[in-house]
Amino acid sequence: MRAFLKSLLKLSYLSVATGSVLFGLFLAGALALTYAMGETSCRDDKYNNTRTYLCEGAAKLGHPLASFYVATDHHFGQHAYEVDIDRAVSEYRFAARHGVTKAQINLAEVLLSGERETSDVIDGLDWIIQAAKTDDPAALYRLGKLLFNQEEGDRHFETSKNKQAIGLFKRAATKGHEPSQFALGLIYYFGIGAEEDEPLGIHWINEAYEAGYNPAAEFVDDFNKASRKTDEKSG
Repeated sequence: MRAFLKSLLKLSYLSVATGSVLFGLFLAGALALTYAMGETSCRDDKYNNTRTYLCEGAAKLGHPLASFYVATDHHFGQHAYEVDIDRAVSEYRFAARHGVTKAQINLAEVLLSGERETSDVIDGLDWIIQAAKTDDPAALYRLGKLLFNQEEGDRHFETSKNKQAIGLFKRAATKGHEPSQFALGLIYYFGIGAEEDEPLGIHWINEAYEAGYNPAAEFVDDFNKASRKTDEKSG
C-alpha cells in the first residue's frame, strides 16, 4: 500500500511538473509570437482588436518598432486612439533609445515644437543630431532647417550655420529627399545663403517637381504663369 501511494504521488508530481513545463513553453511561445508579429501587426493601417492586442503586446514586451507605432497612434490620435502626447513621448523615447531613427526624429519634433506644455530645445536637438548621424534624409533635412535661418530677406544670422545646413540639404537631396531638393533649389535659384546659381537651382527644383513634390509643382506652375503674363505684356 505504501509503495502504491509513493507511486501515485510520484506520478502526480510528474504530471504537475510536466504541466508546468508545458504551460511555460506555451506561454513563452505565445509571447515570442506576439513579439515577432508585433511589427507586422503595427504596420497594418486597418484598425481591429487583433492589431491592437499584438501591437500593444509587442510594445510592452520591449519591441522598439512596436513602441514607435504605438507612439504614432497616441501622437496623432489614429487607429481609434485618443491623442496622448505624454504616452507618445514615452514610447518614442523607448524606441529612440533602441536606435529607431524615425522615433528619434518624431521625438525631436515633439520636444522642439512645444506640443506639450513646454518645449525642450536641448533634448530635441540632441535627438535630431543623433538621428542625422545615421544619414537618414528626413533627419538631415530637419537638422538643416534648424540650422538654416534668415533675417531681413537674404541676410542670415550665422553664415557658417547656413553652410552646414546647405551641406545637410545636399546629402539628403542626393538621396532623393524631395523637400531637401526643393529647399536646395530655392537656395541656389534665389541666392539665399549661397552664391546665386540659377541653372543649379532649376535642376534641384525640377528634381523635386518630377518626383511629384507638391510645393515644387506649385512653384513651377506659378513660375510658368508669371512667364506667360510677361510674354503677353511684351508681345
